[in-house]
Amino acid sequence: MKLSGTYEFDAPPEKVWQTLTSPDSLSACIPGCEKMESLGNDEYSATVT
Repeated sequence: MKLSGTYEFDAPPEKVWQTLTSPDSLSACIPGCEKMESLGNDEYSATVT
């Protein structure tokens, strides 16, 4: 899956990056995501139903 676009966050860059790279935060944004785990550098595995 590839995502593109822009969005401005009202938070420090470090907090935004921490949230965007957190499997728990990412899974909460994906409808039907039952499980997500980090596989390493910018790679994730997800179970979506």
